[in-house]
Amino acid sequence: PGLFSAALAFFLLNFLFAAPHFTLFVTHPQDLVTLAAFLLVAGLTGLMTGRLREQRDAAEGRAAVLTVLSEVSADLIRADRPETVLQAALTHLGRVAGGPAMILTRDGDQGLALLAASPEGLQPTGADLQAADGALRHSRIEYAAARGWNGSPFTFVPLNSGQTTLHVLGHQRLDTSLTDLSYREEAIGVIRHQTEMALQRLAFAETAEAERQRAEASGQRAALLASLSHDLRTPLATILGSV
Repeated sequence: PGLFSAALAFFLLNFLFAAPHFTLFVTHPQDLVTLAAFLLVAGLTGLMTGRLREQRDAAEGRAAVLTVLSEVSADLIRADRPETVLQAALTHLGRVAGGPAMILTRDGDQGLALLAASPEGLQPTGADLQAADGALRHSRIEYAAARGWNGSPFTFVPLNSGQTTLHVLGHQRLDTSLTDLSYREEAIGVIRHQTEMALQRLAFAETAEAERQRAEASGQRAALLASLSHDLRTPLATILGSV
């Protein structure tokens, strides 16, 4: 737009104000120099303005992405259940990707089942399920098919919550025209990593609680056996003495 405006203003200046008027010819050499200088300055100004606007848009996009990452970190820290962790990841993933998102989970031997979706009512297609199954089976990212090609329009990211991979995140393909595309891709990777860490934290906490309960049960059993042995020691000593 800046270059187009500069070229249009150059032709208008030549047509309306440079002699002879209402033609694109130039009579005086100084007018030609003036027009050339005007075109150069206008073109440079247009380029600088466009570059500054691109930088402003990229900065705004980075700020929005950083805000989402800050919020998702706070939500994942407060989460006390795997369902809450996955729901927080789904919400912020949709914001970063700028479109629909879904979470699929392994349903025993039946394949994959939809756990949550944003917006509500979104249902995976056969291509979505096939791509998600590949991501879950091979523990790798399955990228969305290109526009106009057969395949799923969603990119599926597996979540490793410990020793096994049970969940997979899916988000709509990113718009390649975005000025902050690389930052959004990095943000999605950060959301994945933090979600995995939160799920592992809950798994470790559950394991620690189970071990604590097992230790308490073992302690109570040992105390009960010690009490019984103490209560039986006196009668047995009396019986032995009498014998």
